[in-house]
Amino acid sequence: MRSIEVDAPRSGFGEKLKLFGQFVGNWKYETQYFLPDGTTVNGEGEIHFGWILGGTAVQDTMEGNIRNPPPGFPKSGNFTGVRFYDPTIDAWQIVAIAPSSRAVQRFTARQVSDEIILEGKNDQGFIEHWIFSEITHDSWHWRALESRDNGKTWHLDQRIWAVRISPEK
Repeated sequence: MRSIEVDAPRSGFGEKLKLFGQFVGNWKYETQYFLPDGTTVNGEGEIHFGWILGGTAVQDTMEGNIRNPPPGFPKSGNFTGVRFYDPTIDAWQIVAIAPSSRAVQRFTARQVSDEIILEGKNDQGFIEHWIFSEITHDSWHWRALESRDNGKTWHLDQRIWAVRISPEK
């Protein structure tokens, strides 16, 4: 069976693939979850970004552990996201899958100033923004915001600080 991973983006796809292509490589991260009761939960793990599907898409896989899980909160988790640039809407389309929380979400992503903003809805129908910011070659910050009132107010659900542990291919 032939691998779906490749070493580089497909030629001819231009600058648009760099938006998420810049993350290709391996990262370690620290995270915080902000629960509705005011509790903060901390964790750590690794994220691996790579080119797939002939260099037309980027997939990331994440695995992590929670240091101080409250009752009912998972002690570990995993996630994968598949991202591809869609020229018909001049944006990236993303499918995010988190088996430990049994979640599948769709997002649309665009660069806005110096951030990458993913917009979508969670399984309860609330608006979510996942935002990459403070992006350098070797680090980035990510945060997940949720609005339960159609964008009037926002709640910070999670933050991640990531640093590169090995270079991109």
